[in-house]
Amino acid sequence: MAWTYVAQVEGGSYGDTNAMTADSTLHVEVGDVLIGVLGWRCASATTDGMDIGSGVDNFTMLAQSADDQDDYLSLGYVVVGTHNETATVRGTFSTAAGIVCLLVMQFRPDAGETITLAAGPSPATAASGTNPTSGNISPAGSDLLAWGGIRLRNEGSFSEHQIATTAADGYRNHAGLAYCAIWYKLFTANQTGIAAECTTGGGKYVIDVAALSSASASTPDPITWTVHTHRRVDFT
Repeated sequence: MAWTYVAQVEGGSYGDTNAMTADSTLHVEVGDVLIGVLGWRCASATTDGMDIGSGVDNFTMLAQSADDQDDYLSLGYVVVGTHNETATVRGTFSTAAGIVCLLVMQFRPDAGETITLAAGPSPATAASGTNPTSGNISPAGSDLLAWGGIRLRNEGSFSEHQIATTAADGYRNHAGLAYCAIWYKLFTANQTGIAAECTTGGGKYVIDVAALSSASASTPDPITWTVHTHRRVDFT
């Protein structure tokens, strides 16, 4: 079992918007897994979503988190079930939101794997400082993909991305709008009490973590056949 990293995209908008698309496309295949971070500013934009073009292959959006100044963060994921082509990821809102950041990473699990949410989101942390750390999760599985996401109140810098106090396997800091970042780490065993963290230049933030599990489809128990032999005896 394994996760293969494929690509990543970002999108952003300073102005208010109900829908915002990524700056570039992904070539997705059925069975691919996308993980995402969506950050925005607007207290009334309480319904958020992500999809791969026109409401098809919708992301499962996890519980939102917010600071005390209307900055929101939501993690999401989707197992691609329809697209097998070049596609554009977008973020959507029920009410126009401002300073929107979208970050997505694409992975390709082994063929035939079943993908489930193993844990998360954590009790998100909304605070201030230079070392944001999320709440803890305890995902179970032998093939885990954990990811963290952060939203800053003001534009800043990100470094030292970690999950479970060890360096992330990959990350992306939003290049266009330096308010958000995403990072991931792969694990091959159950994890207990792990958190996402990074280093910033300071200020208010919201940070969270979640994890997916990839597992082989269960194989039914083999059927056991019992063969009985009979011998015919003639009495003459």
